Amino acid sequence: MRDINYDEINIEELKDDLKNEFGAAAFSGFPVAMMEVFDLDNATDEEIVSKALSMGYDIDKYRLDRYVK
Repeated sequence: MRDINYDEINIEELKDDLKNEFGAAAFSGFPVAMMEVFDLDNATDEEIVSKALSMGYDIDKYRLDRYVK
């Protein structure tokens, strides 16, 4: 895994996107996914980023400096 500076990642936006995806899965017939939503509330920044990477998320999309040129 690459080195990630967690202070440069918008963790709340990433967490919200993960929750939305798991919530949609839960209501689409996979109720176990709802446990993932609850787990995200207690997850560390590292765990959130790791989960997102394992799901194929582009972490660079969540960089706080992405609008700064």
